[in-house]
Amino acid sequence: NWRDGQRPTEILEQLCKRRGLPEPVYQDARRCQVSGQQYFLTPDDDLVAPKTELGPAKERLALKVLNHFDLVPEHLELRPLYNPLRPSLECGKIQMWVDIFPEELGFPPPPINVSPRKPDKYELRIIIWNVEEVPLEEAAALTGEMMSDIYLKGWLRDSGEKKHKTDVHYRSLDGEGNFNWRWIMPFEYIPAEKMMV
Repeated sequence: NWRDGQRPTEILEQLCKRRGLPEPVYQDARRCQVSGQQYFLTPDDDLVAPKTELGPAKERLALKVLNHFDLVPEHLELRPLYNPLRPSLECGKIQMWVDIFPEELGFPPPPINVSPRKPDKYELRIIIWNVEEVPLEEAAALTGEMMSDIYLKGWLRDSGEKKHKTDVHYRSLDGEGNFNWRWIMPFEYIPAEKMMV
């Protein structure tokens, strides 16, 4: 996300005025001329981030031009983190930036919310009625006929929930089992990260 109060095209225009350069000339949203130098967006520039995060082509082009000027890059501060239980032991670092906005631009944009996303609560509901083609792996003691005792187990991996199990369909001779069993598995999921927590 672009955090500055001005768009890259506006910053580039002001920079050209300050340095006594002619205004940028855009042939289209992907080609621009600044001080006799041609700049353009290549297909590789489109692969830098997912399509939803790229922003308008003209703004990306202006940002690419700005990166060719000898400007001070955005400065990241690195600070150590300490736990009150062990104040002398560093337990991590935090990266942060400090934005300074000129007064003539008015109030700065609202701060970015960096708190962790909250997962949504879901339930997976499963109904088990019949199973078929279960391999017959046991032989009956008296007749020697092949059969199987059938039951099902299920769980959500990494959810911490207990395993669910049906009752047993005893002595199936044809690999079919009949149940009337319902499982409800609650879990928490963050759609934006496509991750279960």
